Amino acid sequence: MPEQYGADFLMYKPGMGRVGVQRKEVNDLIASVRDDRLRTEVGLLCQLPIAMLIVEGTVEFTNDGLLLGTRSQWSRAQHLSTLWLLQSTGLWISSTSSTTETIECLSLFSRWVIKERHATLTSRNGPKANPYGRLSDDDWQVHILQGFPGMGYERAKAVRDFYGGLPLQWTANLTDVPGIGSKTWTKLRGVL
Repeated sequence: MPEQYGADFLMYKPGMGRVGVQRKEVNDLIASVRDDRLRTEVGLLCQLPIAMLIVEGTVEFTNDGLLLGTRSQWSRAQHLSTLWLLQSTGLWISSTSSTTETIECLSLFSRWVIKERHATLTSRNGPKANPYGRLSDDDWQVHILQGFPGMGYERAKAVRDFYGGLPLQWTANLTDVPGIGSKTWTKLRGVL
């Protein structure tokens, strides 16, 4: 079944569906570019919501820019150009130095995939300014709400959207807000 999607491994991400991973040892990457296999695999992989290519092996170049330890000539320019082209299709790229490291990478990626949300980078560090250096009212309201117990970015945004702004008191049962259960509501009830 993975081959139908151009993948060596298939995983399932809640709310998204199948996620594919193709593993290529460096020499196989070069060969698959030259014999057009990679083009076919990428076409299939790009139909998935998330697809990753793991390039396995040591990638070292001579002073002349040629890859060491390969059966055929492959330059640094060819290598980088291939990786950039693959990334431009939406394919994620990871590198590993050995089969053992590839197995570890797959294990970590499968744990990442099954998580429903990834909000670490959207957690409370402070509201972000837009490209013109200004903060919107929405940004400040979400930031303030993140200061309440049990309120991460997603919950704070949901409360702001539910009230249409920053509430000065809870005028409704917040369990009606997506992502807020009875435990969080109990924590929040006495705050405002």
